[in-house]
Amino acid sequence: MKKLCLAAAIAASLACVRTYALLEVSGDYTITTGTIDVPLVFTGDANLTIAENVGSSTSLGVFLGTVTNDGHNVTINMESGCKAQVNWFQNLNGATMKINFKGGRFTDGGGWGSRWFKTPAGCTVELASVDGNNIWITHPNSQHKYLNDGDGRVFTSGSGKFLVQTANIHNGTLLYFRANIPSTNYFHTGGTTFSGNSDSNGGWFTFTGNNQFPPGRVEIGRAANAGGAWVNLDGKSQTAEQVVRVGSYGCITNTSSTAGTLVFSKADSLLDCPVQGNVVVQKTGSSTTLTVKRGPISTLELREGMVLVKPDTAGTTVKVGRLRVYSGATLTVDGCILEADAADIGLSATLTCVNGGRLRISVAANTTNVMDAASWSGGSLEKTGAGTVGLGTDTALALTGFNVAEGTLRLGRLGVTNRFWRVSIKRTNNGGKLALGPFRLYDRDNNMTDGGTYNGGDGNGTYTDKSSAGISASQLAAKQFICSRTDYEPNRNQSGSNYRPPYAMFGSSTVFSCMFVNAPSPSVDNPASWVVMTYRIPDTYAVTHGYDPKSQWEGVNNHPGTWSIESSPDGTDGSWELVDERSGQAAANGQTWYHGGNNGTSGNPSSWDPYTFQSLRRGGGISPAANVQVAAGATLDATLVDGGQAVSSLTVDYTAGGGTLKGVKFAAVGTLNLVNVPAGTKLSEYAVPLTFEGAGDTSNARTWSVQVDGVATRAKLKWQDGGLFVPSAGTIVTFR
Repeated sequence: MKKLCLAAAIAASLACVRTYALLEVSGDYTITTGTIDVPLVFTGDANLTIAENVGSSTSLGVFLGTVTNDGHNVTINMESGCKAQVNWFQNLNGATMKINFKGGRFTDGGGWGSRWFKTPAGCTVELASVDGNNIWITHPNSQHKYLNDGDGRVFTSGSGKFLVQTANIHNGTLLYFRANIPSTNYFHTGGTTFSGNSDSNGGWFTFTGNNQFPPGRVEIGRAANAGGAWVNLDGKSQTAEQVVRVGSYGCITNTSSTAGTLVFSKADSLLDCPVQGNVVVQKTGSSTTLTVKRGPISTLELREGMVLVKPDTAGTTVKVGRLRVYSGATLTVDGCILEADAADIGLSATLTCVNGGRLRISVAANTTNVMDAASWSGGSLEKTGAGTVGLGTDTALALTGFNVAEGTLRLGRLGVTNRFWRVSIKRTNNGGKLALGPFRLYDRDNNMTDGGTYNGGDGNGTYTDKSSAGISASQLAAKQFICSRTDYEPNRNQSGSNYRPPYAMFGSSTVFSCMFVNAPSPSVDNPASWVVMTYRIPDTYAVTHGYDPKSQWEGVNNHPGTWSIESSPDGTDGSWELVDERSGQAAANGQTWYHGGNNGTSGNPSSWDPYTFQSLRRGGGISPAANVQVAAGATLDATLVDGGQAVSSLTVDYTAGGGTLKGVKFAAVGTLNLVNVPAGTKLSEYAVPLTFEGAGDTSNARTWSVQVDGVATRAKLKWQDGGLFVPSAGTIVTFR
């Protein structure tokens, strides 16, 4: 064992007033006591061991001060049970340091805003798990703390966990992962755990750069004697593989006004942790699956591939604030309830409920949420909230049950068959001048229905500009165009050919834009200031299912922000129907499609995901075999279903009552199931508390059977005084 050198500098006079001490280490050395001289300085290549349980009897451990390695190769061995307090590690001038965690841990003694490591360029620190032991670092102070200072490299290795603890949230503790520590520097295979220091001390962990999240399994919350934890995205985007809450509390959150994004793309992706605040969970990767086991989740965006919602306990409710399923993606709800406050299901998106799974959509009052349900199958749908949910299908929707607990569930068919269209832009993002990019109408397969072809034609506008001709919309020929403003001429100060008159918005090209000399500033409160464009699509297009605006090269603040879309069969006054309206919309700076462009593949319109219309037309409906329950105060509106919506199974809560059914008809054979019936109740002369409007085939009611909590009875039904009635026992004579 090489010699340990203790150097002391003493003042020249015999009356010493101050002593400076440091511990200089080179070669092999073992610390066997909880008290040493500090700071610790490596003066040569060294192998330092902190013996078993050294420092374990104190809250912070043996104090090493500021550890400095100036250009040497150093290994530090943390034996089982030991604990060492360090202000920070300075690894300078090409130095290499490896810290072997063999069951010991470091605690931090640095002050506010300090770093764990200082590693200039060319220097490295390896944090190594030995024999599966944790890479264990604790930050006990209620102060901001950074992982690294400098352009050097700090990385992990081994098969154990990277266990990071920090102190009380209420004292403002934050642990920052700096941008120069990307996720590629995590090479340990045992996952990462973020936790507080104790039951009463939760920890906050904040990421200050994008893509700094550790790979593999990330646990948030309690570990051993640790407390809960909050991982703060701080408006950044992080790529994750598996995120799991451990213990009683662990959470992903975001304190920034900018949305934080958590992206899952790998095949074994797992989310089993609450996600709260302004956070968007995104699923990407067309051939991969994200399994979701726990809520709440602020926003869940399924852009590609599949999301499987499957908690460990059947019947569990997983709450999502906003659910967005893009076209072509698949959502499977397995044995649980997926509850969303708002749902946006893209055209041809697949939704499947299995093993009793249920989708619950909760929509606020005065809100309409229309979705494409053509590719839904299995399980049941529950509608809550005082607003309206519209289900658009081309054929009967094959779910097993529909429970309208609150508000209105409306049935119909998606798409608009009208030829005439009117777009009213009412406000830009910032209320300033308006700059327009192209505007597109699409069918279900994202083919253009407004006459344009993707990047085809001469780009000069195949529409005829009628902005000053004074003709009416009913006089329009296909591809003709009217604009409400006559001061829309191309900006002559703009060079090149990318700036066109307003009719170029509906031309064949997707790249040409409009910028105007007298660009207006539309105001929502002043219809006279709106930019209203009327045009007619060719008669060759049958159904329009959606649309998408594109921003223009004029900065994000001048893009359309609030608008409405109307349609008409002939363009005459009084025939216009509102099919969609949006407010507070935004696109990225530059020419970017609002909905589909950021998600889609350049040059491939089929990968886009346009806005869908929040209106329904005649058609659609649900399977006649589905069980239907409409609670008191709620409504099932099937007035758009051709021929009426056949029902063969109705459930009514005897105690709470029932709601209103519009446009339904009774199947030849059916069942009324009364639930929550008090024991001993006689159903004789019982009026079923359902209100019917426009009911059909009412005579079939006499063939229906009656059940009480799923058990068959001898009671019968009849149609009487516009509703269902259970007559007295005995002979019923019906004259027809």
